[in-house]
Amino acid sequence: MTLEEHAQAYSIYYKYVFKVANNVLHNYYDAEDVVHDVFLELSKIGIEDYEIEEMKPWFLVVTRHTALKYKNKFYNLDTCEFNEEIALNPNREDNTITKMITREMFQQLNEHNPKWAKLLYYNKFCGYTCNEIGKKMGISPISVKVSIFRAKKYLNERNEEYKKEFLDFYIICISMYAIELTIFLRK
Repeated sequence: MTLEEHAQAYSIYYKYVFKVANNVLHNYYDAEDVVHDVFLELSKIGIEDYEIEEMKPWFLVVTRHTALKYKNKFYNLDTCEFNEEIALNPNREDNTITKMITREMFQQLNEHNPKWAKLLYYNKFCGYTCNEIGKKMGISPISVKVSIFRAKKYLNERNEEYKKEFLDFYIICISMYAIELTIFLRK
């Protein structure tokens, strides 16, 4: 996507994206943050297959998802008030390694049982409740809850295995670094 196309998309969809974000967050400034995140996401993915005028559904889904993620991250879910302690915490950002592990584990879950992966994705990443997922997929909410529970259980089991594998890999990397450092210092 060229800079001109990005600017055109911004001028066409800015108000729409802001309205969707503000409907979720009910806060002008937080909605502005979400708008900027959405347009940054647009620049990252670089959609060439779509005309700018046909991207309204993409903006709706991405904006709603980003706003819900923002709300879950920074708001107290009981009172729906902004939680400064969470927002100002320097450790709130996930590190790259955790994201890689999560992505790989989710791919393994998708290979193991695609239905579980889809349900967990809708629940955790899109913010849908079990009732909403059940209606959308035509299954009972109890089946959704059970499947999500089983998916989490599977991921927890894989997480323990993955921690052991990762620890072994980390030890090997540190030993290789120590050997290289020793060789370098001898020169």
